[in-house]
Amino acid sequence: MRVIDFGCAMGFFSLPIVRMVRPNGKVCCVDVQKKMLDVLEKKARKKKLIEQIELINCNEGTLSIEHLKDKIDFVLAIAVLHELPEQKIFFQQIFSFMKKGSKILIAEPKGHVTTEILKELYH
Repeated sequence: MRVIDFGCAMGFFSLPIVRMVRPNGKVCCVDVQKKMLDVLEKKARKKKLIEQIELINCNEGTLSIEHLKDKIDFVLAIAVLHELPEQKIFFQQIFSFMKKGSKILIAEPKGHVTTEILKELYH
């Protein structure tokens, strides 16, 4: 299984997910902050989990995951969407890379992602 933890920060969810997808799975940790990815890398090395992690430093214009097209089984986006200037563009990009039948889990503070955006994307 290939999982993307979008907005992974220091790996609060990433590292436990690595343990869940072992031995053949991979977790792609995507964040705009390089410093967060550096901390995550150190933690993963210390816990001997680095082989199953791909660190991806994205930017506001692109998710930098083009090489994962049709390889993503699950996307995790926890408390990160409210940070994005264009949520609709994020959803369009991420959905275009997900495998058919894959899942996405979004958790946000109330009121930050409107149901209108989600309805528009599903139609």
